Amino acid sequence: MFKHLRVPIDGSGLSERAAQVSLGRAARLGAWVTAFSVEPPPAPPTVADEAVARARHSARHEARTCEHAESVRRRFREPAAALGVAAEGHFARRAGVEDAIVHAAASCGCDLVVMVTRGRGKRTRIPVGSHPESLIDRTERPLLALH
Repeated sequence: MFKHLRVPIDGSGLSERAAQVSLGRAARLGAWVTAFSVEPPPAPPTVADEAVARARHSARHEARTCEHAESVRRRFREPAAALGVAAEGHFARRAGVEDAIVHAAASCGCDLVVMVTRGRGKRTRIPVGSHPESLIDRTERPLLALH
């Protein structure tokens, strides 16, 4: 059945729940899990930005977002190890979260994408939120949207 699960994580309570569920399912299925986080690129420069100030801002932004991504992935790896689930983590720097998830799911060859939603999407018959709703239409991978 499913041998490789991919779970987008961002450190929020919702993504923590997705991580817990995906790790529990992976443990039962004998599958492995890839945690994936997306960090935003630096803000585009303004006319008033000087080259040196802009470079400093970009370097600080890069350091902050790399540190955040590693922290989120570390919080994922610890419970995975406790459950005996093989897990790895990746992160991308992109403005579009959905684009990053679709690309990552296709490139890693996962069998299932696991996400949590608040259920505030536009579809009236399925309680999905904006990110899972967008992915339903754009990915070829099965999507498990937890509510």
